[in-house]
Amino acid sequence: MSTVTPPELVKPSAPLKPASQFSEETCRLMIEMFDADRSGTIDLREFGMLFDYINQWRNAFMGFDRDRSGSIDEGELGQAMTQLGYRFSPAFLSGLAARADPRSRRINLDRFITTMVQLKKLTDSFRRRDREGRGMATIA
Repeated sequence: MSTVTPPELVKPSAPLKPASQFSEETCRLMIEMFDADRSGTIDLREFGMLFDYINQWRNAFMGFDRDRSGSIDEGELGQAMTQLGYRFSPAFLSGLAARADPRSRRINLDRFITTMVQLKKLTDSFRRRDREGRGMATIA
């Protein structure tokens, strides 16, 4: 059975190109999410799930990109996070935008997906520690 690794997903001949320009970091994070056997690769079934996941985030991103610039600014990012159920301070959102692109402070699809995958990992980790569902966790 064929498998796909993060570097292969980045290659220009990869099945997602040229419509999407994903960094190796984004590909690695996404493959980690769908790599059921933790082999570092995904099979055809897992790739199908990843492809659906990417399309869902692409559609959401396009909805948040109100000016159709191909990237979202801090204001659009704030609205996106609110719609997704997150409540972040303006300073935190500014930091996310600066981390994505220190010069323009805009977030492209690649960086948006990376951010959302990282937020999901952090949220899942927090939920495992918030055993009583109080919105607080003790980390020792």
